[in-house]
Amino acid sequence: MSKNNLATLLISCSALLVSSIFVFLLADIITHGLAGLSWSFLIEAPKNAGRSGGIGAIIVSTFLILLLAIAIAAPLGLATAVLLTEFTPQNSTFSRFVEHSLDILASVPSIVFGLFGNAFFCIYLGLGFSILSGGLTLACMVLPILIRTATEGLRLPSLSCCSGHDAQCSLSTSAITHCHACSYCRFNARYWASWRRNSRIDFYQWLC
Repeated sequence: MSKNNLATLLISCSALLVSSIFVFLLADIITHGLAGLSWSFLIEAPKNAGRSGGIGAIIVSTFLILLLAIAIAAPLGLATAVLLTEFTPQNSTFSRFVEHSLDILASVPSIVFGLFGNAFFCIYLGLGFSILSGGLTLACMVLPILIRTATEGLRLPSLSCCSGHDAQCSLSTSAITHCHACSYCRFNARYWASWRRNSRIDFYQWLC
């Protein structure tokens, strides 16, 4: 057996083992928990410190925390990504410092963000144990990953496209919109061209 076949076998066995454990745990949860699942359990509020009652309030509060975190992190993350890609030189000291800081923050465990949120938002700012403090903490946790992902996505368009807009003295906002729309068209063109190799239509020229 060659080394490639042995490595493929080991990877397949590892994936099968992990999948089997996951299926076993999921089946055990469904088997023992399905009997206690009811409509009243889903809409009622917890009672006796969560020992009885339902999870209705928990579902609503989780949805509100996610909505608040997205509303805070999305505009700030996209604005920071545009600042790093369009208005800051890629190899500048400021850009490297911010990107390294984001990488460090993205690797911080979530429990550390939870402790920070409890100390800063709940205690120092006096927000208490509330949906607002939870949403702000979650926004701080997802913000580094969102900024890095958006930054890499904004850097995908070719340099020639953006350089053409710079030569035409276009506004940065219009350049960003057109460059990334052109990049999306270019991706679709390559996909359809590979899927329909016998077609005579040049999808790249047609789309872009």
